Amino acid sequence: MLALKFEKPAAIYPGDITLQPSSGYSEIIEKLSQMRESYKTVSITFTEGENLLDIAKKLEDNEVCTADDFLFEFNKNQGFDFENDVDNNGDMFYRMEGYFYPDTYEFYVNDSAGNVTKKLREQFEKKYETVKAKIKNSGMSLNEVMTLASIVQLEAASEDEMPNALRERGLHAAAAESCTGG
Repeated sequence: MLALKFEKPAAIYPGDITLQPSSGYSEIIEKLSQMRESYKTVSITFTEGENLLDIAKKLEDNEVCTADDFLFEFNKNQGFDFENDVDNNGDMFYRMEGYFYPDTYEFYVNDSAGNVTKKLREQFEKKYETVKAKIKNSGMSLNEVMTLASIVQLEAASEDEMPNALRERGLHAAAAESCTGG
């Protein structure tokens, strides 16, 4: 910006500003140099083996969103492709239990449960796309693979032992790769 060379502000802050069509360069620079509302964030790590209630509690404890709002939003379809592969199993208390990827996430404090769900689903879908073909070739449904992966996570002492835990159950390498992403 040419105007910055003539009138350099001490700092330029990110965020939305409201301008009028008649705003001059000086006014724009002044508005850019004003501190706008910033949002506090929190990093939360979800580990393998945590259930949906554990995650909801962590979100609420860290003031991201309420546990109830999260559970409601997380169990709704959000329009992601992988949701079409999730069976409607009447035996499950939470339909989408297990359909998040263990990782560290950055959330806004006091965010909406919808935004939180979207972030978790985007990460899961990215990971799912890398193993989708292997799952289809295994002859197992996505629900079966997710259930098996949960069992293996409980039985294996480390990630390296997960394929061995599957083989001990009499499953072949394709199923092992589907569940472990390997």
